[in-house]
Amino acid sequence: MEVETAVILAAGMGIRLQELGQSTPKGFLQLGEQPIIEESIERLTACGMQRIIIVTGHLSDFYERLQQRFNDQILTVHNPHYAESGTMYSLYCARDLIEGDFLLLESDLIYEQRALTAVLNFPKDNVVLLSGQTNAGDEVYVETSGETIVAMSKNKAELGSQIAGELVGISKISQPLFQSMLAQAT
Repeated sequence: MEVETAVILAAGMGIRLQELGQSTPKGFLQLGEQPIIEESIERLTACGMQRIIIVTGHLSDFYERLQQRFNDQILTVHNPHYAESGTMYSLYCARDLIEGDFLLLESDLIYEQRALTAVLNFPKDNVVLLSGQTNAGDEVYVETSGETIVAMSKNKAELGSQIAGELVGISKISQPLFQSMLAQAT
């Protein structure tokens, strides 16, 4: 099945950004000519994404205005509990809008087009893009057993010896896996 939907998680409060995060969502930080989220939308569109669902929370009005500019291609759904919930609950909030397999991304990712291409073209239904060591300061380490993820943590010491890499924040999720994730979340 061809993936035509992307879900962008954008509910976070940007606490590590301190004052800047209180006035601007992370996805709206601008490092080039446009905000990170708009660069991501351009890359997703170039890869054939027909629908982009953005889960909002903190400063959601930024994303509502963005949605108006992109007409029917972007849908937003609000996580009303963004201050006390995590990414799984944000994804749960979008469950009624997600049909079929989808790409899952964070709103503040800076990535190259080839990252999307690699994930979309990988011959498995479920793919989590990992990197090598980044020293970024907010790493999420991924422990695997064979091709299966067994644990993820920001604290490397909590994991076993089979750390495959660091979570990039781009994944391809099949509908069966998504249904399993939803069952675990409820």
